[in-house]
Amino acid sequence: INATQPEELRIAVTEGNTLFDLDIENIAEIRRKGNIYKGRVSRIEPSLGAAFVDFGAERHGFLPFKELSPEYFDPSKSGMDRFKIKEGDDIVIQIEKEERVNKGAALSTYISLASRFVVLMTNHPSGGGISRRIHGEERDKVKDLLDSLDTPKGMSLIIRTAGLDKQIEQLSWDLEYLKKLWVEVESAIKSSKSTQLIYADQSLIQKNIRDYFKEDIGELIVDNSEDFESAKTYANKIIPDLVDKIKLHDEDVPLFASYGIESKIESAFSREVKLRSGGSLVIDSGEALTSI
Repeated sequence: INATQPEELRIAVTEGNTLFDLDIENIAEIRRKGNIYKGRVSRIEPSLGAAFVDFGAERHGFLPFKELSPEYFDPSKSGMDRFKIKEGDDIVIQIEKEERVNKGAALSTYISLASRFVVLMTNHPSGGGISRRIHGEERDKVKDLLDSLDTPKGMSLIIRTAGLDKQIEQLSWDLEYLKKLWVEVESAIKSSKSTQLIYADQSLIQKNIRDYFKEDIGELIVDNSEDFESAKTYANKIIPDLVDKIKLHDEDVPLFASYGIESKIESAFSREVKLRSGGSLVIDSGEALTSI
């Protein structure tokens, strides 16, 4: 994890001299996807089948009626009368998609929290299931595990692909962590004002620890003391057995240079790719197309 640059954060996954994966995040860019806010309904548009919600951003978010959870409906009524929301009401939303050009963020009132192996759907009792990447007999096996978990009433669970071949104890550990996290979020919702951030989704570092930092990883090296401590704190919550594998790089030679990663990145982004035959591929990205 290269976190010393003021303009960007870079995370590389390597084995030997091979660069397997690279994540780059522009630090100046505001990312809201996955965040939970207490918003205010600014406009309801029946013709669009949606409401617009002010959650503190410059452009109001777009909330389709299909993303309204059952708590916002009155089943005894029909048409627009069945909606319990009206302009000016507070509403808890999660960002599904970031703002795009001239479109506001896409919102949902179905709140989900993700950990290593499971996703907790906090107000969607019928929204659970198993990752689509799990097939056949493995799917049946995972379904048995899903049925064995102590899912809170009114909630549901999704078993992520990473949950395949995991023991019930590991899945239960994840679920307990998410249940405690939801208690904290619920408490923040009650004490928050409108258009206020309730919960910031996991940072890029946390997501990489969640998805990549497993038993087969030799070590996780961070070159910034603040992010090093943050990584240890987060890892201690979800994978305490691996915390000792997190190391701080405090040498004079930059982290990526000392592991030969910098040259690999330059090669990956090079305009020209040399072929074994002696020829080359030349890749140029223009405004309308990418030419090869």
